[in-house]
Amino acid sequence: MDTHFPNLHDDLDALRSYARLVCPNRDNATQLLEQTLVEAITMAEGNVAGVGRPGWLLRLVCDLARRRGCKNDAPDGSDDPIVRALHRLPLAQREVIVLVDVLRLEPQLAAEILGCTEIDLGIRHTAARRALKLLLPDDNLPLGVGDRGETRAKGENLP
Repeated sequence: MDTHFPNLHDDLDALRSYARLVCPNRDNATQLLEQTLVEAITMAEGNVAGVGRPGWLLRLVCDLARRRGCKNDAPDGSDDPIVRALHRLPLAQREVIVLVDVLRLEPQLAAEILGCTEIDLGIRHTAARRALKLLLPDDNLPLGVGDRGETRAKGENLP
């Protein structure tokens, strides 16, 4: 049994979250999710070598997002300042933030999905968090989000 997403419903929620956060335009996110599911059904008889079910589904949606070129040029108007800031990041930074911080994947699985080493993932993740932090007013930083995973109390500034 998978420990990250124990059932197909959880897998679909993860795919939907990834698509909506990586593709700023809601219609493009919906199309990405639909294309991922169609390709997943087509591939259902096989599996991506070395990666479990949630891993290969997320790898598939990541690959499709890259091929489709989910750009940050036409974001939907979100009321959430963090989502708006996330949509302004380049795709490579959005996908790292979504996999590690939103979906809370283990670094090993996130690195497998992105096709990089854990060290490279750590470097990308740090750079993505710094870029996101620069786009957010300090009072909109979520608790617990810092450059190196520092936690903070409400009203406390991060370095």
